[in-house]
Amino acid sequence: MLPSTRWNNHGRQRMATEFVMKPVAHRVPRAAQVSGVSRSRLYEFMKSGELAYIKMGRRRLISDDDLRALIARHRTGGETA
Repeated sequence: MLPSTRWNNHGRQRMATEFVMKPVAHRVPRAAQVSGVSRSRLYEFMKSGELAYIKMGRRRLISDDDLRALIARHRTGGETA
């Protein structure tokens, strides 16, 4: 979690008591948006078992870690992180 920055009425910066949290999991459209992988390709990866997902009702959630791992596995050239 990263602290967010706020400004008071006098234009001075102050730290807020609330924190900005990164999402732990994404719905498929958002996962496609943040990863640059198409929605249909993400569904193909899920169907083949290459991409794990969480089923909650009718929604499929993809964990941020699994999405990053998928991208890392498909990385070509250069050094892997």
